[in-house]
Amino acid sequence: MTVIKGQLGSILRSVVLMFGCEFVGSELLQLGSQTVLRVYIDSESGVNINLLEQVSRQLTATLNVEKLLPGHYTLEVSSPGLDRPLFKIEDYYRFIGRLVKLRLCSPREGGRRNYTGVLMAADIEQITLQIDQNELVVLSFKDIEKANLVPEFK
Repeated sequence: MTVIKGQLGSILRSVVLMFGCEFVGSELLQLGSQTVLRVYIDSESGVNINLLEQVSRQLTATLNVEKLLPGHYTLEVSSPGLDRPLFKIEDYYRFIGRLVKLRLCSPREGGRRNYTGVLMAADIEQITLQIDQNELVVLSFKDIEKANLVPEFK
């Protein structure tokens, strides 16, 4: 997974903001021979199929004009869902107290790469997870490859 930054990220953000939506984030994936561009959007009033279609059409038109993605790709525009991906440090601030699942870019000592726990704290450099009642783990923000909220049903 490649989180999109730079000019392409700015263009995606500006198109999404035109619709009064929050640009949650985006990722570029290579799935076999297929390239997939995923764009996640959210809105205070929720995201429905009509909004997703409008944003998708505008993004397609803009990307075709700008030609920032070489070759063929599939564009997917969706809400972040219950297992919302966390892209920016601001996402971590927003969801302190929530259960998260994350994968590191490479294993830490002991070979562990995957963690699930309650997000206890976050700052510009690191996050703290409570893995169980007795274990706190501090992880560097730059070492996180992928993170998502874990849906909690009460």
